[in-house]
Amino acid sequence: MPQLGKQTTTTFDRPLKDIAVDLGLTPETLSRALTRLEREGIITRTRLQIKLQNLSAA
Repeated sequence: MPQLGKQTTTTFDRPLKDIAVDLGLTPETLSRALTRLEREGIITRTRLQIKLQNLSAA
């Protein structure tokens, strides 16, 4: 489990559009969800990486 105040980075070995299909989502749906998380400051992302930002207690 990630520790509070730490960044957690996940690197993917293929495009997120392929991962979306594996999850049963359209690429657009996954992109919208990730964009929302990014706008809220929960994640930052690049093409093949997603970083979970500064976890804090709820």
